Amino acid sequence: MTRIAHHLAAIWFADIVGYTTLASRDEDEAVRLVDRLQEITGQKVEGHGGRVVKFVGDAVLASFKSTDDAVRAALEVQEEFAGGAATASGTSSLRIGIHVGDVVSSADGDVYGDGVNVASRVQGLTEPGEVWVSEDVWRQLRQRPGFRFESRGERRFKGLAAPIEVYRAQLESAGATRDTPAASHRHATSRAGGDSASHSIAVLPFANLSADPENEYFSDGITEEILTVLAPVEGLKVISRTSVMQYKGTTKSVKQIAEELDVATVLEGSVRRANDRVRIAAQLIDARTDKHLWAERYDRNLEDIFAIQTDVAERIVEALKMRLTSREKARIAERPTESVEAYEWYLKGRYFLPKRTEVALRQAIEQFQKAVEADPSFAQAWAGMADGYALLPSYSEASAAEMASEARAAAGRALALDPGLGEAHAAFGMVARLLGDVGEADREYRRAIELSPGYVTAHHWYGNFLASRGRHDESIAELQKALELDPLSIPVLNGLGTTYLFAGRFDEAIRTFGKAVELDWGHPSAHLNLAETYDALDRYEEALAEWEATSRISPTWMPPDFAAELRLGYETGGGRGYWEAWVAGLRSREEFRQRPFYMAIACARSGHVDEAFEWLNRLVDEKHPIMGQIPVSPSFESLRSDSRFKELLGRLDLA
Repeated sequence: MTRIAHHLAAIWFADIVGYTTLASRDEDEAVRLVDRLQEITGQKVEGHGGRVVKFVGDAVLASFKSTDDAVRAALEVQEEFAGGAATASGTSSLRIGIHVGDVVSSADGDVYGDGVNVASRVQGLTEPGEVWVSEDVWRQLRQRPGFRFESRGERRFKGLAAPIEVYRAQLESAGATRDTPAASHRHATSRAGGDSASHSIAVLPFANLSADPENEYFSDGITEEILTVLAPVEGLKVISRTSVMQYKGTTKSVKQIAEELDVATVLEGSVRRANDRVRIAAQLIDARTDKHLWAERYDRNLEDIFAIQTDVAERIVEALKMRLTSREKARIAERPTESVEAYEWYLKGRYFLPKRTEVALRQAIEQFQKAVEADPSFAQAWAGMADGYALLPSYSEASAAEMASEARAAAGRALALDPGLGEAHAAFGMVARLLGDVGEADREYRRAIELSPGYVTAHHWYGNFLASRGRHDESIAELQKALELDPLSIPVLNGLGTTYLFAGRFDEAIRTFGKAVELDWGHPSAHLNLAETYDALDRYEEALAEWEATSRISPTWMPPDFAAELRLGYETGGGRGYWEAWVAGLRSREEFRQRPFYMAIACARSGHVDEAFEWLNRLVDEKHPIMGQIPVSPSFESLRSDSRFKELLGRLDLA
């Protein structure tokens, strides 16, 4: 019996345009072209990590583990073949079609299955001299630098119930601006009409008009849930929660807000709740003209809240002259839970989760636990709980291993209930990162982005992960995408600034952290990051100014007396005195936040090398979330030539 194996692969078919006609006229020339195709394909496919499955006459079937590699190889084959495929009757070209999907590999190396069938059908539609990809390929690559995609519309394929959209793929020319999902849809006339520049929206915080001010969580929750419903709509740029919440109670005009967030439309609204009745008013405004594109008031029972959110989302899409796919319509219409009680607990959890303090995270986890007790099938509540557990070690002394175990269990429940929930995959990515499984972390983050391209947290966490791996250009691309969706997010700015710091781009790091300080001078993390950057540059006066600012804002992050000791150390002993003051101060302060990491830095900078390695190994032993910074932090530059540092990298699987 022949053994078969299922796996996911990127598949492409290519053939020579007009080959049959050419062969009937000039057999020798036709053979030359086939030989050329086989030579070029063999080189390019192997060079991009793929495998030529077989040649069949003038056609070739190739398989790749990476969708990115499959498309790059196809475009290079197309270009090189066309460059030397002149015949007596003119220049010949190829048609190449690509799809990613499930395939079956037999023992003899052949592949077949749905992935192969769809790739073959896409290739059959492809115009001469072009490379076409399926919608699944486009979804994976539309945010990758280096590619451009032009929609060729939805097409029906034999054996598939629903049509799929196909795209022409091209490599970007030097200096070209990378397509965003919205830019790709400028060509998608089958999906959207009108000016695609208008396909961007900020959902401002809904005003709480209830008599009870404690219903603030409910009005904030409605805002976030509408954002969540809109975010998966392809071609619609939706500004994320962190940025829009900064306009709560603002007196700024709609036009000014739209300019600051770089959007064309703004949704305003209010919520009034009395017992089990809820009144929601919403209006969509064109920020350029101040024209009301749509407005509605809903006066319903609380149990109708999901129907209201669905209707609001559908009316917004309709007002922007966009079209929803059947998949998007089904997703928008889904009811996350049938329990109003569970939904209220969930909204309370979402209210606390973004605050990112130990107390708030534990409160969020508690609310999510109550939500799943009320409805164990509530997938989003399980995903929220997973986020809370995964974040807790970064904001407390909670055990990373214990919290990772709790987060994995919660994320697993979420995915068992809803396999397409990108938020749960992002949580799995964070769990894998906490446990040091970099391969799984990478896969889960990419899957989260594929499923939920508008989910800022996935881009943010993946960008931070890539930075810790030294993949700085990729990290910057992900974090800039997150910043596009959440332009006023201090955590995202901190992540981007940290990547610049790790990449040695110190001026850009300082400018980025400075933007975070401008947004909220009272946020301690931006000052702390600036201080660490100035420390790396031996600019101690500027570093001290930032540590002192941190001490005024958050004494738990930097005790004022400790900041005074650092200044005294610098004034009496210069740079050496500064770092010796760090070592002495940390030795007497066991409660200092992230003490092992700062001890490792201080010991490395002050010449206590053996002790520095003791602290670094402790971080790895405890699987502390910050251990991913060890390989890339400029603070450990003096240790890199030591054999113990290489051994440490081996323990981190980052060598």
